Amino acid sequence: MSTTIGEIIAEYGGSIKTGPFGTTLKASEYTSTGVPLISVKEIGAGTFHIDDKTPRVDEKVTLRLPEYLLEKGDIVFARKGSVERSAIVGEDQVGWFLGSDGIRLRLPTTVNAQYVKYWISQGKIKNWLHQHSTGSTMASLNQKTIARIPILLPSPEQQTLVADILHTFDDKIELNRRMNETLEAMARAVFRDWFVDFGPTRRKAASETDPVAILGGILPDPAKATELAALFPDRFGDNGLPEGWEEREVGSFAKLKGGKQLPKTEFVEDGDIPVFGGAGHMGNTDKANASGYVISVGRVGAYCGNFVAHRGLAWINNNASFFELKNGTKPEWFFYALRGLDLTTIRKGAAQPFVSNGDIAKLSLVFPGDPVLETFQGILLPLVQLIEANEKENQTVAATRDLLLPKLMSGEIRLKGAEAEV
Repeated sequence: MSTTIGEIIAEYGGSIKTGPFGTTLKASEYTSTGVPLISVKEIGAGTFHIDDKTPRVDEKVTLRLPEYLLEKGDIVFARKGSVERSAIVGEDQVGWFLGSDGIRLRLPTTVNAQYVKYWISQGKIKNWLHQHSTGSTMASLNQKTIARIPILLPSPEQQTLVADILHTFDDKIELNRRMNETLEAMARAVFRDWFVDFGPTRRKAASETDPVAILGGILPDPAKATELAALFPDRFGDNGLPEGWEEREVGSFAKLKGGKQLPKTEFVEDGDIPVFGGAGHMGNTDKANASGYVISVGRVGAYCGNFVAHRGLAWINNNASFFELKNGTKPEWFFYALRGLDLTTIRKGAAQPFVSNGDIAKLSLVFPGDPVLETFQGILLPLVQLIEANEKENQTVAATRDLLLPKLMSGEIRLKGAEAEV
């Protein structure tokens, strides 16, 4: 049955609501703790992404404005800019708060919200949203536009079957994502213990003799732990670092090169080469201006100082720079070391923050010597490669899902056990 979101709500119930405007919610009411406030930045491709910069609101706000609390199955649209983005609220996001740059769609219980989520994630619906958005300088959505979204609504049984099949792909993607979170946490923990907290040296200086304990338990094999623990000094030097270690400038490990603007016409939706800008991945193309283990850093905007790594070909856009590694620099270690830097100390500009290549190059990294770096690289590289393999598998799974999606939605692929459309 062909219909619209608005017609579904009018007949079966549900609602469309825009986040709080103006004085309804003041910026002064934002907090660093509490429930996340969901606006454009937090809305990804089907899921929400929050971080330390995500604004939050406390219980006083949620009690005063309960109508903006999100419920399971709500679909939140980005109201400005990337109007094609939307995400569905899951169990873990219940009680989060709708921001002013979001529009919430709450469907009736007779309609499968997962099905609708997949429907609006189709390329043709994303294009429709852009075509019917308002605003000359920035695309914007409103409640009337969302109500006009066309939708093919089959029987409830067919909705469930389609949603369940597509959800199996998302489950695999989510499993890999969580595995990568664990692997990333392991890599970060080892890096921090060795190069930030200087754990092995501190434990040796405290008269610890068990090599497994000296290494914090990361190598339970005593023979291997003994060999590795011997690489760490048992005292600190006058510079406050483990004896024999030193600080070296970023520029001694790599040369920073500015990115180049990629014309909008050169972005290719199904391109194989990622484009990285100030905020990270911003699209794909079939051209490249960097290759190898590419480390980029945002230079301009709210995310300046954000480091991203990619193995292979890449295009670094004009709001970012990338590192041309010098011979002998361990790329994976270098990336983790860069992410530990505090670039807020070199940011300039109030309205439009930026960092310069020269200032980044002068920042200092802790250099422990080649033997320790070689050993760390041997531990880190397998973790990084597994993370990359999971990310590549996710790309394949997502591509398969996206290939099936329109065929399932249109009925080109019929599912057994489903009743006829209503």
